Amino acid sequence: MSLFYTLMASGGSIVEDAQLTGTTGSPNVDSDTATDPADAEVGWHFLTDGTIEIEVGPGSNTFFANWNTLAPTPATDYWMRITANAGDAHNTGISTGSWLKIAGTSSADREFSWRQTTVGILGPGSVKVEISTSATGTPIVATGYYGCGIVQVEL
Repeated sequence: MSLFYTLMASGGSIVEDAQLTGTTGSPNVDSDTATDPADAEVGWHFLTDGTIEIEVGPGSNTFFANWNTLAPTPATDYWMRITANAGDAHNTGISTGSWLKIAGTSSADREFSWRQTTVGILGPGSVKVEISTSATGTPIVATGYYGCGIVQVEL
């Protein structure tokens, strides 16, 4: 299930959508396993160009989806925030609770991940991602859930 927001041009034609996927009980997830001394990681990157990348293994980003239908050039300013949803908390990247600009002037790419750097297991865990057209979060125009399955470093 996804909640999405549509900006309409005069005359009623669709100009832009912001959309996210995943639900509280069924978030978008992946897992990673590495052998010590390597790190294991699952991360999500929300880019200013309107796309989402998933990182499975440190530095191995691949395209996942568009969060904006006008990618690579969103026409509207957008902010995002993440809040804890379930399981283990993410341990790298942006903090929970703050609205951070991801499209428009002075925006930046935003990422969060679950990274295991020593022998052991992290996860599962997930966060709720919200996108708004204002820095105050009103209105929220898209909601989705993203996380990790198991992130494990083995001997």
